[in-house]
Amino acid sequence: MVTIHFNYSGVVNGQPINGNAVLQCDPETGNLTANANFASFPDSFNPSLAGFSLVSISCSNSGKAMGSAKNIIDVTNGLYSSIREIELFDASSNFLGNIIINGTFTKVTETMYTANVTVTGNYSGPVNILFPDGYTLPLTAIGNYKLEGTFQKSYQIDGGSTILTENRHTYYFNNGVSTPIGNIECVLSYDTLTSYWLPVPKILHLVGSSIINPL
Repeated sequence: MVTIHFNYSGVVNGQPINGNAVLQCDPETGNLTANANFASFPDSFNPSLAGFSLVSISCSNSGKAMGSAKNIIDVTNGLYSSIREIELFDASSNFLGNIIINGTFTKVTETMYTANVTVTGNYSGPVNILFPDGYTLPLTAIGNYKLEGTFQKSYQIDGGSTILTENRHTYYFNNGVSTPIGNIECVLSYDTLTSYWLPVPKILHLVGSSIINPL
């Protein structure tokens, strides 16, 4: 079992974000559980709209690697940066804002890691979002030092329409890795029955799985 301790800071819509989380994931099965608590989090934003990237920004960290694929820990030994940029639109393609999530990961022991994550941006849409079921992120190797990919994801507004997102994700390897890196696909699935986000008291409980496939 791998454990990642997150520390959060940042500003969205002029309001501060401060909190922490613990993510536990099993590279043998891909199963993961995360619990996050925030001392402050804007009421005008819902972390669902970022695909819960506050914790899944490490979605390739210790997922179950299939075939010739390698997860991020295999490649980086746990020393890397992870950045997700998200643009948000309503169902008529009107721009609602953008969010940037930037995480720096450090290995503490063979099974424990820390992540310092900053969240910045603006958003001007609804926040009554149904809990998402996950996403699929293809990642292309660029040289021997980073993986980069994009994906689209729509989120259902409770009682009606959708929010559309364009997502760009980059992993930078900070350990001077020189071994060839293969293209991979991260399939992240959330259990929508047992996972939840509570705006009051600003608590996230996330249950799911991460599978890493070769491309």
